[in-house]
Amino acid sequence: MKLNSATNSASSLSLPAGHPGWKYLRGVDLYIVGEEGMEDLEKLQKEGAVDRAEGDTAIRLERLPDDPLAEHQDWITGEEGVNIGIQDAWEVITGDPHVTVALIDTGLDIDHEDLKDNLWANEGEIPDNRIDDDGNGFVDDYYGYNFWGHDSDIRDENNHGTHLAGIIGALGDNGVGIAGINWNIRLMPLKFTDAKGAGSSTGAVEAIDYAIRNGADVINASWTLKLEGDLPEGDNLLETAIKKAGEAGILFVTASGNQFASGVGLNIDDSPVYPARFALDNLITVAALDEAGGPAPYSNYGTHSVDLAAPGTGILSSLSKGKYGVMSGTSVATAFVSGSAALLLSLEPDLKPLQ
Repeated sequence: MKLNSATNSASSLSLPAGHPGWKYLRGVDLYIVGEEGMEDLEKLQKEGAVDRAEGDTAIRLERLPDDPLAEHQDWITGEEGVNIGIQDAWEVITGDPHVTVALIDTGLDIDHEDLKDNLWANEGEIPDNRIDDDGNGFVDDYYGYNFWGHDSDIRDENNHGTHLAGIIGALGDNGVGIAGINWNIRLMPLKFTDAKGAGSSTGAVEAIDYAIRNGADVINASWTLKLEGDLPEGDNLLETAIKKAGEAGILFVTASGNQFASGVGLNIDDSPVYPARFALDNLITVAALDEAGGPAPYSNYGTHSVDLAAPGTGILSSLSKGKYGVMSGTSVATAFVSGSAALLLSLEPDLKPLQ
């Protein structure tokens, strides 16, 4: 507030002793008026002794990480299209190492500079001693397990799992590479495919069981299983396992699927793929957006089967062997939803999957 020149000093104001609720800023020759001084302010305004008065205005800092490749992550910095508004979320929270996302995928580069400090670890196990130290039936499962090779080798020979992990939880604000949705988190790699990305429903069920028993909060399942016709509701092992995860409080996020060959996505209400098609309270099915923020043409869709869409085209993230690169697909979009759910759980850890 600025007083008129005739009354612009503290000594000339006709205010109660001590001027309660008033603070004079000598350098800028202005007053700050608190709640206790509002009555005096209104009186001075009526007398014409106030040059101008302004209400307090909130100021927001731009919470940007210092990772050098962050400027190329359009979902962080883009003015339109795939910008998900993450800077607003980062003003509140940037992640929590007590939240764990299990990636049932092709494995993970555990030595990657942007991922290694955010890895989940089985503290009951001593790595690489060829002993099942915690007696859980898995030898050397310190960072996760390989349900394809039935061993502790979770190295990613495909890039797929490592790319998704970077979106969900690449270490942020560390001056290296990219930033994930969660700057701090625990990533649990559960490998269930070969190097080409081919896996089995049995391996998926085993991985889901492992995630349940080891305290995962979110499961990222960026894959589809194509079967002929509809599966009987509640009468198959994969659906049962996902439902069990929900009973354990775990959110299951999965992809609607891609049709890169034809370039035209399927309506999976009519041409079902799984687990996307399952109608479970703890399951979210995700379609992909293109660079402009519209529906990606290759992405499967479905009024009843798909819940939402997320950025999925030309997304920069981590790759195996410490590299970075761009990938596209509903798998990528799924990671955005898993990462966002994990960030929300960092703020509200008691939320249930349906919430």
